[in-house]
Formats: sequence, C-alpha cells, structure tokens
Amino acid sequence: MIQIDKNVEMPKSERKGYKKRESKYPFAVMEVGDSFLVPAEMNFLNLRQAIMRRKKTTPNEKYKTRQTKEGRRVWRIA
Repeated sequence: MIQIDKNVEMPKSERKGYKKRESKYPFAVMEVGDSFLVPAEMNFLNLRQAIMRRKKTTPNEKYKTRQTKEGRRVWRIA
C-alpha cells in the first residue's frame, strides 16, 4: 500500500515557462468596426489559428473575415 503524506510543499518547476509573444495581427488594439487586410501572399491558415487563439483568451470579442481582391480582410464585430 502507498503511504499518503500531508503538508509536503511542492518544489518549483525547473521547466522554463513559455514566452508570451505578440501577435503579428493587431487584435489587441482593434475596436468594434475596425478592420485590417492580410495580403493574399500570406497564409490564411496562420490567420485563422491566430483568430482561434484570440477567441480563447478574449471570448467576448468576435471577428469576421472575407476574401477580397487584395487579400483577406478581418473585421472586429463585437
């Protein structure tokens, strides 16, 4: 049988934490009604992943994207 110990302090992790990196997209400074254009040369999947990460940290913000002649435009709608 394994013994259960109480009040044993957990040592600090030796693993380094993850660096928070800034998004290359301007989500943090956008207000409702603002938009930005992502050129057609840039990968749309990267943009989509960035929007999904942003939704996890700020669930009250909502974004819509539409394809245009110049590239993909992103609007903040809420």
